[in-house]
Amino acid sequence: MHKTLAIYDSDAEYLKHLAEYIKAKAPGIFYIKLFTKEETLREYLEAEPTDILLIEEGISGIDEIKAYCRQLVFLTPASESEEITSLHKIYKYQPGESILKELKKLLPEDEKNIAVSHLSEKKIISVVSLCSARLCQGFSLSLWDQQSTNQKTLFTTLQAYPLLKELTAQKGESGLSEFLYYLKQKSPGLSKKIKECIQQQGKYEYIKVVSFGTDIFEITEEDIINWLNLLSQLEYDIFLFEVGFLNQASIRLLQESNVIYLVSEEEDITKNQTESFLQQLSFAGYEDIVERIVKIKADKQSSCIYDEYLIKGLIGTAGREI
Repeated sequence: MHKTLAIYDSDAEYLKHLAEYIKAKAPGIFYIKLFTKEETLREYLEAEPTDILLIEEGISGIDEIKAYCRQLVFLTPASESEEITSLHKIYKYQPGESILKELKKLLPEDEKNIAVSHLSEKKIISVVSLCSARLCQGFSLSLWDQQSTNQKTLFTTLQAYPLLKELTAQKGESGLSEFLYYLKQKSPGLSKKIKECIQQQGKYEYIKVVSFGTDIFEITEEDIINWLNLLSQLEYDIFLFEVGFLNQASIRLLQESNVIYLVSEEEDITKNQTESFLQQLSFAGYEDIVERIVKIKADKQSSCIYDEYLIKGLIGTAGREI
């Protein structure tokens, strides 16, 4: 559940950068409100008390303000402050990572990280390919066919332009674009909305792709968190994602995945590409993703099988073996 974090500072640029950092690095933890004027801050607090108030030193009427927040924290311009000893304080000019770390200390233990905890009894599988959307989607379909035989599986492709006709949203059909709109608006009844977007053909259940390709690149890390928490309310055993792009949002999806299939061609020409990708993940601190990656090297025979899934579509693929 989001905690309200109100931040007051007379430096608007500082506020903007700090808020952007917190939103990027801790999506879904805080609902952030920014203030540069004392009067506006007081009006807000009187109408809506906040969980944490991060406030610069020097503001008047602290005792009165303290009554409207559960945690009051001072932003101090000096690394050592002798004036304030009984209240929490955070050094204003330290790296954003350090400020975020201090803020998380104020949260209950079970809220320090956004956990898609309700998914603990479910499984998230992601499929990624650096070299071929065709190979990636063919493997995804074969895996989907296998998984949905024994377990209730929901498939979603994050490819902007899927090769399989059944996954394409036609005019007037509900699909991923419509769902993402309501997700970003945090509209009521999201559980009902996502159910309305789910299509079914036999054992196959899926959400059709975005109506316009660029919509896929509007997905944020916070969207992924909220999306997965919403999925936890649905009665599926497996959520299978075909990941068609890499940014902070898809990286977060990979972090939440139980297993990640990295699909590539058998030829050595793709070897350097794969190794570079894994090295970059490790260098950026995503060793947890690397540990869950299963490399799939498709030989010519496997590639032909995957192509058959794409050619025959959902109806023609049921019951085939990988």
